[in-house]
Amino acid sequence: INGIGVNLADIREFNVKDYKPRVVFFMNNKMIVFNETEFLLMTDKEKIRFSAQGSEKIKLLKEFLTLTTGK
Repeated sequence: INGIGVNLADIREFNVKDYKPRVVFFMNNKMIVFNETEFLLMTDKEKIRFSAQGSEKIKLLKEFLTLTTGK
């Protein structure tokens, strides 16, 4: 993440900050939105912050981190 290797077993907690979706454009009478979320991973040694874009990617990351941390 951000050029840093993170051992999944070291992640003890994570926080998520969802930003309000923004409209990017309209196509065929459908609104295309841009979702962004900021993740904060906490290990014993450091805090790692990164962002993700896209609703499906964000959903999968949340599920994965929930399973990884057991919370």
